[in-house]
Amino acid sequence: MPLANLLFVPQSSEDWSIWSFSHRDQHQLIRNAIQTKYGTNLDFYPIDPIDLTAFENFLNYNQQAHDDMNGVLGTRGSDLLQVDYKNRSELEAWVYLHYQEHYTASAALGVT
Repeated sequence: MPLANLLFVPQSSEDWSIWSFSHRDQHQLIRNAIQTKYGTNLDFYPIDPIDLTAFENFLNYNQQAHDDMNGVLGTRGSDLLQVDYKNRSELEAWVYLHYQEHYTASAALGVT
């Protein structure tokens, strides 16, 4: 799945399913590249599918995955724990910040 899929702002449950799958795929690409380049095997967190009734669980697992990859890569991350996914403007800002972290990691590792 292309990295650009993470720029899509989900609105419906179906949108979230598509975004979640793409997101998990991107994390797997990053995890594999980190394993290959650094010999570090990062934990895999249950980030897909996303249960919108317990969205905070996704946010926590996702933040941990980002903290892990940023720690290995020495890159600076954002606080991705705070977003009201029902508020379009907040979600748009969160999606962009989130994408930027994936873009930075992907560029550092040479994956897309």
